[in-house]
Amino acid sequence: TSKPPYVAYRTFCNSLNKLQERGLPGRIDPSVFAGQSGSGIAALLAAYKYLGLMEETGTPSEKLKELVQAKEGERGALMRPVIEARYEFITGSNIDLANATTQQIESVFREQGIQGSTITKAVSFFLSAAQDGGIEVSKHIKAPQPKRNGSNGKAKRTKASAPPTPPADNNGSKASS
Repeated sequence: TSKPPYVAYRTFCNSLNKLQERGLPGRIDPSVFAGQSGSGIAALLAAYKYLGLMEETGTPSEKLKELVQAKEGERGALMRPVIEARYEFITGSNIDLANATTQQIESVFREQGIQGSTITKAVSFFLSAAQDGGIEVSKHIKAPQPKRNGSNGKAKRTKASAPPTPPADNNGSKASS
């Protein structure tokens, strides 16, 4: 099963702009987004598939054609039904999106099989897309902070990284500071 997009929403919107500039090809494949990293292209193609903007074969959907042809300010209105349909695990759930919390949203994304740092990116994509589509989202919801792997982010000081001992002067005694 496919998972909700975790590409940056801005990257997604920029990809629509590129398709608008260059014209929509008959098939969306990695060569369409040449110049981006392989993982970035994979995340973008996965987003297109999840959102129903292209078939497994790469054939663009009618919705993608509409999004590409739309002016940038009109895309949000076109994205709203896509978000409502594809994120039914949120929009069709018992969660009141207008009053929900970050933890509630994070838990429903986890139920979709999203874990680790990807959850931050997936929630961030959803929040940006929902805002773009004019979907009311609680001010209590923020993209969850990435979890640190057992570290508090501070480097441990070891003997090797201890401050250097002041050099000795020519008499053999330590230099005074």
